[in-house]
Amino acid sequence: MLDYAVRDEQRTIDTAQCIERFVDVPRFLGYCRECPAYGRTWACPEFDFDPLEVWTSRRWFHVITRTITFTAGQRRNGFDPDELQPQVMAMFTREKRRLRHRVAVLRAAHPGSVPLLAGSCELCEHCTRLEGRPCTHPEQLMHSIESIGGDVVQLVRELFGIQMSWSDGTRLPDAYYLTVGLLSDEPAL
Repeated sequence: MLDYAVRDEQRTIDTAQCIERFVDVPRFLGYCRECPAYGRTWACPEFDFDPLEVWTSRRWFHVITRTITFTAGQRRNGFDPDELQPQVMAMFTREKRRLRHRVAVLRAAHPGSVPLLAGSCELCEHCTRLEGRPCTHPEQLMHSIESIGGDVVQLVRELFGIQMSWSDGTRLPDAYYLTVGLLSDEPAL
């Protein structure tokens, strides 16, 4: 099992500036089309709304980036890809669940806010979208930043000074990053 530590940082940006600098809906919808989750969950495109309207609906975007770091020994050691991938995916699932809870608490404390997650929805084992039925948990439905056109890599680079890196499948990077946020009319959380 991976031994890791997490640290969260938060930044706030005016949504108009965020749209200008970090949102490109057509580009990211193109990326979404390449994802296996595309059209398979209610949190993923195609949508029956304009994603840009989600961004313009609130004044501020509160961004939280979770940095996940590993011990030096783990970063140096090589891993069998068949062993590393399930451990990394389990870690991501665990940390995404924790971030989902954090954003849900923030949404409850700031009525009218819009939470945005990292990655696709994982609430249900089988999404009702595939059966043509409405979302089972619409009150818990949260879209990802990317699914509505947000460029997380650029946003994290410019707002947090972080250059993201990825694993080659046999070694861990210095850190992984998960980014979530809350669109709100309140300038501070």
